[in-house]
Amino acid sequence: SQVPLAHSLLTSPRSVYRVSIDRVFKMCNADGDAPTQTYQTQASLQRGTLVPAPTSSQPAQTGGATGRLVIEDFHITYGGYTYPYGKIAYVEGRPPAPIVLVHPNYAGCKQFDVDQAAFLARVGYVGIAMDLYQENPDYRFEDRNPSREDAPFPDAINANSSDGEVEMHEPSKRHFQDAFRVMNELLYHPKRIRALTAAYLEKARAHPAAHKEFAAGIGYCLGGQTCLEQLPK
Repeated sequence: SQVPLAHSLLTSPRSVYRVSIDRVFKMCNADGDAPTQTYQTQASLQRGTLVPAPTSSQPAQTGGATGRLVIEDFHITYGGYTYPYGKIAYVEGRPPAPIVLVHPNYAGCKQFDVDQAAFLARVGYVGIAMDLYQENPDYRFEDRNPSREDAPFPDAINANSSDGEVEMHEPSKRHFQDAFRVMNELLYHPKRIRALTAAYLEKARAHPAAHKEFAAGIGYCLGGQTCLEQLPK
């Protein structure tokens, strides 16, 4: 069950940062062996890389020759706050392509989501990495993606703990304490989710690289729910 861990993170004093390994894996689901390296953007997904001419397996609207991968800031202002970390990714010189909105997981928009948008651009779409969290002193942008060395997994920190718990480093303290706090604050306001995602879609459709009609969304974890919230009733 996800509730006990999320509840404890939201209600425990900020000085309490020992988390059961079993509870973390039950909430997040283990994917087998932990990665041996901190996540890094692949060279093919970096801004300015050349993208070959599309193949017949890519969307019918895709055309044009080889072009460069463009990744630009894509800011949305809602409720008097400008969300500063959204990105749009597309290949220059191509006809308008279908939009795919990338809904982030519980951690919020981060480099991985931008890379997903860049991958989608490479295969014939316009990718939008949506930023849905307001930044605050307790949960900053850099807290959204702690490194492997800071992650609370048994092979990374305190692997020989006799009580089955791990002591987290400071970045993960902020990450696990406050990511769920911010996520739940957003979930308590579904109208905000609908308005924000609608604003991203409206702005995306106005972009010259994007198709004016065809659009889709992807997401998991929190992103799965925000995808569903965005669907027309």
